[in-house]
Amino acid sequence: MTRAGDRKGLGPFQMCNQINLLSMEKKLLLSTLAGFLVIFFGGWVLFGMLLKSSMEKFMAAMGSCAMSEPSFVPMIVAQLAISLLLAWLIVRMNRTSFAGGAILAAWVTFLIIVWYDGWMFATFPFMTMEMSLVDVLGNTALGALAGGVMGWVASKV
Repeated sequence: MTRAGDRKGLGPFQMCNQINLLSMEKKLLLSTLAGFLVIFFGGWVLFGMLLKSSMEKFMAAMGSCAMSEPSFVPMIVAQLAISLLLAWLIVRMNRTSFAGGAILAAWVTFLIIVWYDGWMFATFPFMTMEMSLVDVLGNTALGALAGGVMGWVASKV
């Protein structure tokens, strides 16, 4: 027997939990998509256009370790993965504003890139301090912008 106002035999608290879960999933999906677009196209503008000469110099230093043209499928998967991670953190930590998302994503991106570049610096002889600095600063700025957009999108859903 169901009580008045119940849907499909669910109690009022279970209905609220389902509604909140659907709202979180919608925020997560739309924020991930927004972050992906910012990171993908922002990375192209930042690293492919604005820092093109530096990137060409860095790629030349890598020699045969670097591809002449990037493969887009792994790049898309990587951008989706970082966008999903950042969006999940933004939604779960309720940083649903441009500033809140930007600050959280900047910190997370900064720590991930410092870890990665530190590992690269310790492992590969072509890695230089200049490469690391450009990578950390560029990706942190890109992460902050994407996080801001993701936080803003999450606030509108």
